[in-house]
Amino acid sequence: MSAQTHTKPDNTTVHPSALHQQSPACQNKELALVNALRDSLEVLTSSPSVDAILSQILDSVASVITYEGATILLFEQGQARVAHARGFGVEAQSSIKNAFLPTTKTHFQQLRETKQPYLIEDTQRDPDWIYIPGTDWIRASVGVPIIIHECVIGLITVDSSQPGAFEASDMARIQLFARYAALAVNNAYQNDRLVELVNARTNQLQAAKQALEKKEALLCSAQRIAHLGSWIYDPVAQQTEWSDELYTIAGFDPAQGVPSVEAILLTLLPAETARFIEITRQIKVMHAPVEAEFSFKRADVEGLRHAFVRAELIGDPDATPQLQGIVLDITERKQAEEMLR
Repeated sequence: MSAQTHTKPDNTTVHPSALHQQSPACQNKELALVNALRDSLEVLTSSPSVDAILSQILDSVASVITYEGATILLFEQGQARVAHARGFGVEAQSSIKNAFLPTTKTHFQQLRETKQPYLIEDTQRDPDWIYIPGTDWIRASVGVPIIIHECVIGLITVDSSQPGAFEASDMARIQLFARYAALAVNNAYQNDRLVELVNARTNQLQAAKQALEKKEALLCSAQRIAHLGSWIYDPVAQQTEWSDELYTIAGFDPAQGVPSVEAILLTLLPAETARFIEITRQIKVMHAPVEAEFSFKRADVEGLRHAFVRAELIGDPDATPQLQGIVLDITERKQAEEMLR
């Protein structure tokens, strides 16, 4: 059986014989680091929650580095915001969670400018150390930058109550987890950006829909006021649509749908039936607008009703054109003319 190899987080290959040459303590550290990185990677690739990923990263760091408190800070608007914390008491947790810390004249500023981690052996001897209520116990601290596209967007810090608790090798280990934190934050940003784009597009469509509904309402109102109905015929789909006002003018029930030609003929005077059929034929083969007047009866209204009809072709000349028409109720005009005569 061939010997298996192990890959370290820095992408170098470790042969089992090399592990055997190390001391048991070193072997345990290497294995703990590999397992911690694996656990963080699993959460990174399976969890959609950035909080869950950051929490797992701090837990994973704890399995390879002994610390008493740890935070993940993100730089926002010139300040550092505590996005996640671990190991602090309830009081301290509430005061540092989402707290904003200054970045000027601090280790944060140096970290952003150099993109390099910092190591504080004793906070009480460090003039740039920032104290936050509930964190007075911190004596040693390490900060490692979180970098996305060559830009420092935050950092991971680990803290201890013992001065000199950390060393350079600890910074190197935390840097491995900082890469996972960068991926998590980057993915969260991209997801948020995608949500923003979807919401913006949805709002645009909603606004367009509302504008269209408003226009349609105004058109219906105008048709109702003018006693003007409209219709449109699609020869490809062989479908006809009527406006609400056209149903009112013709005296048909919209719930029954567009009436057939036969149903319309029954409302016309016998003398106008043949002319209506001829006009219908002209509309189907027309190349210029067609106009006509008709008199008809409605079952719910006494006396004759009169309508002016106009039809024309609409649409792209290169495609199959649609037929559109208007029907204007001219009954009152006809009655006025009759009274004058």
